[in-house]
Amino acid sequence: KIHTPHNQLKNKIKNLLDLKKRFDIEVVTEEFFLNYKNLYLNLLKHLKEDDKFFAFSEKINLNVSVFAKKLLGQIVFCYFVQKKGWLGVNEREAFGKGDNEFLRNSFSKCLKEKKNFFNDFLEYLFYDGFNKENKNHLVNELNSKVPYLNGGLFEELYNYNWKEEYLEIPN
Repeated sequence: KIHTPHNQLKNKIKNLLDLKKRFDIEVVTEEFFLNYKNLYLNLLKHLKEDDKFFAFSEKINLNVSVFAKKLLGQIVFCYFVQKKGWLGVNEREAFGKGDNEFLRNSFSKCLKEKKNFFNDFLEYLFYDGFNKENKNHLVNELNSKVPYLNGGLFEELYNYNWKEEYLEIPN
């Protein structure tokens, strides 16, 4: 929540026009896409250099670049759903009443419990949540309701048994 203001207010403000330019939507959008591109390139580099992931991708005929793009797209979409209040919803509450910090809180919990965010959280969110119709929308492993989205973005990868495989994607 403070990343953009922090970066845009590092230097002394000259005047009101200077302040407005710093928060122009194009500047903020450009910063987002530069950061997104760097995340993609770092993830792609890691996956290509990881022997276990390479063997996995060969086994199921997976294009590593497509996987990296899809994963980042899935995560960005999760932030959209979170902003709507649809994540971190208690079993007895309605969608819209969720935790606006659900992803960050879940990530912190994974770190604290020495778990892997991708394997122990995201895959359950994607495949047992967004991609599966559950009674009362509840995903037990996440202790939360998750909306069924019925879309291709969260379909399981072809020939990938996510409950049996363990992909080494660093937190």
